Amino acid sequence: MTRSKNPIPNVRNHKGSAVIDVWEGSSRRQIVLGPWNSPQAEQEFARVLAERSRLPSAPRSGATVNEILLAHMRHARNHYVRADGSPTTEVKSYADVSAIVRTLYGHTLAGEFGPLALKVCRQEFIERGWCRKVVNAQIGRLKRIFRWACSEELIPATVFHGLQSVTGLARGRSGVRDHEPIRPVDPAIVDATLPLLTRHVRGLVQFQRLTGCRPGEACAVRRCDLDTSGPVWWYRPADHKLTYREKERIIAIGPKLQAILADFPTDDPTDFIFSPARSVAEVSALRSANRRTPKFASHMRRNESKRVAVAERKAQPRYTTGSYGRAIKKALEAENDRRISAILDAGGKAEDAKLIPHWHPHQLRHLVATEIRRAHGIEAAKSALGHAALNATEIYAERDLGVVERIAAANG
Repeated sequence: MTRSKNPIPNVRNHKGSAVIDVWEGSSRRQIVLGPWNSPQAEQEFARVLAERSRLPSAPRSGATVNEILLAHMRHARNHYVRADGSPTTEVKSYADVSAIVRTLYGHTLAGEFGPLALKVCRQEFIERGWCRKVVNAQIGRLKRIFRWACSEELIPATVFHGLQSVTGLARGRSGVRDHEPIRPVDPAIVDATLPLLTRHVRGLVQFQRLTGCRPGEACAVRRCDLDTSGPVWWYRPADHKLTYREKERIIAIGPKLQAILADFPTDDPTDFIFSPARSVAEVSALRSANRRTPKFASHMRRNESKRVAVAERKAQPRYTTGSYGRAIKKALEAENDRRISAILDAGGKAEDAKLIPHWHPHQLRHLVATEIRRAHGIEAAKSALGHAALNATEIYAERDLGVVERIAAANG
């Protein structure tokens, strides 16, 4: 059996000098620390150990792309985390990129991964049907993987600099489809959707509708994050999109929303106000209260025997942006199916049914931004949305074309 390499090398005297042997992959390298038993040698030994303790398990030289990707994923799981320690969506994005690159270039030496290899990966992203912005974002992540590897001295700096020569796909010049820009949802569509939602999802929609906050900020609201000392409450999310930049996010809550939040009491101030677990419990209790047949003892015993000990999908204490959006989507699909069935039962055609268009929570933010800009100006919209620059607000707030229309009509 091969003896494992000693992670802490032994210092030995070699012709009056203190030296150590370190392993890089399957090769051994000798490092001279300084004169034997000298302070200089002790300091150099401490420096080498400190430096090598920071290295991932991938070897310093001769690393394959697989080893670089694996080492970076370990780094990403520790780096891209929220305040509560849960991973951000960046971890999954890096995992998606790594899975594709591993298939194409896993056994290639990382030092040989150049611009042409990056373009091959980009073409694979395109063939998977990703839009131009997603392709550019994933290529940016792949470059950052190699930038990190360069900073850890796992690859030569020339590898990362070579990858930097590959520019992003330009709009209209790459032949890759562009995603349609997000538009504000029609307020009438939101009003038609609200009765179809469960109480907690409806509360999320109303919270966003009255504040213009991000979907994730609405999902994360807790009593302990609210300052209720004044006529206007202030919500400071414990974690938000720009937390890593040390920027504070403050959301104003007016009387209308305060009245809505009063209907969602929590025993613990750290509990999430809008909770799937409590929503499921409320729906089950309401269904049980409205059942028409009595609860016969034999029936209850049979149900108890069929009930699994641990549910495959347990309701979570808080909504995510994904579960929030899926709840709206499922409610709209069920209502539209009902309307189509009603038309067909009446002898009509399915295309004659008046359906509610699909929309997602982020469109609410665009809607509120547009309304604030129209009523109070773009500076007010910038403050309400928590943007650091006006160009970000321009993306969310639609221009008021009504003013332009009146000017054109007056000027002929």
